[in-house]
Amino acid sequence: MRTAALAAGLMMMPMTAHANWFVVSSTHTEHREAQDTAAEHGGWVLNGGLYHGLKSGEFHVVHGPFADKAPAQALTKRMKKADKGVKLKHAGEAFTLPGLDVDPNVLVALLGEVSIKTEWHKGGENPCEPQEPYQEVTLEWSSVQPQLDPAGNVSVQTVREDAGLQGFWVLQSTGAIERMRACLE
Repeated sequence: MRTAALAAGLMMMPMTAHANWFVVSSTHTEHREAQDTAAEHGGWVLNGGLYHGLKSGEFHVVHGPFADKAPAQALTKRMKKADKGVKLKHAGEAFTLPGLDVDPNVLVALLGEVSIKTEWHKGGENPCEPQEPYQEVTLEWSSVQPQLDPAGNVSVQTVREDAGLQGFWVLQSTGAIERMRACLE
């Protein structure tokens, strides 16, 4: 298992535009499982379906990206001393959206760290919500909280955090999207 000092040092490494080398500490088929692992052990979640050279349906806990292979190889070598399952991967280019003024790697990192949570409601139960059936769409992510056992040992517990009212409603009848707002009624 990696040390906290190594993970803290990795978080300070800058992301480079059009970088495509990643140090992969684990791969998962479930997004939430990958998020929990990244929250507990460091790194961030890369959705393989967002890069040309990776598999859709895989979620990688990664460090990087690196524009050049050499620094990625050096980090892989250092991390393998603590975890033999660490791998170096070339992801190819990230899929991009035309006109989006953000580094695709930054967008991929953000999308890997959040999950979209959806829940259907019948509507009309209070004046602050749509008055017809709708789907509530919110964001959530994994975080960790320290836990102290009776013997005084500290461990971490993964918890899910959500954005509260910062989401959307999708009206069932029309598919229209409305932003949730704080209700003052």
